[in-house]
Amino acid sequence: MNILDQIVEKKKSYLRKRKKDIEFEQIVDSELYLRNCYNLEPILRDRKASIIAEFKRKSPSVSDINIQAKIDDTIQQYKAGGASGVSVLTDHEYFGGSNQDLTQARAHINLPILRKDFIIDDYQIHEAKAIGADIILLIAYCLSKNQAEEYTLLAQSMGLEVLFEIHEIKELSKMPPTINILGVNNRNLTNFAVDYNYAIEVYNDLPSSKIKISESGIKSQESYVQTMNAGYKACLVGEYLMKDQNPEKTIQELINAAS
Repeated sequence: MNILDQIVEKKKSYLRKRKKDIEFEQIVDSELYLRNCYNLEPILRDRKASIIAEFKRKSPSVSDINIQAKIDDTIQQYKAGGASGVSVLTDHEYFGGSNQDLTQARAHINLPILRKDFIIDDYQIHEAKAIGADIILLIAYCLSKNQAEEYTLLAQSMGLEVLFEIHEIKELSKMPPTINILGVNNRNLTNFAVDYNYAIEVYNDLPSSKIKISESGIKSQESYVQTMNAGYKACLVGEYLMKDQNPEKTIQELINAAS
């Protein structure tokens, strides 16, 4: 069982308890549940180079990244640096995040926010809207083809965008036709190693009509520029920015280097 399988099993247990603690009616009564979402797709289409800046305190592969990081300060630096959107980890056990992190981010920025979590139940999609997200992540590895389509249609009916993530080209067979944003995760699920070149190598095998994002492995200007030159519209960058003392400046430098 790889780490993603372990996370999904833990998530199932967490959700059983979560549904008892916070009933569906409480979610849909949230003030944020009724808000209109910001759209990431047009921003990515309009810009030559984009960064989706991620907030995460730790991860299974690196342990503590920046465990003391404050969501308010970090998110505002991301915006000031020119990030096209922001990703917020809401998984606590493995990534040190929370739903409150995303809600706090929502209060401070008017950029599209991705809820980065392991969605395996429609409850989580309604929850994402209620805490202030604009986009949800659907990981092909974690879902059947029918689940992927069901969850995509539900999210889109609520005004949420969907970032559909694959780890291998064969997972494209699970991608619903209404998906507009496709992410390629550069992390090997067997050994958890990361290589940004993977996204570059498979680019020509991806559907041309989709907006394509490279996820993980960007740790230098060189890796970012090479990925953008391959044809990607954005990179999702987390650890590199979370360890940086001045992420605002770093984001600006990355975007300028690719533009």
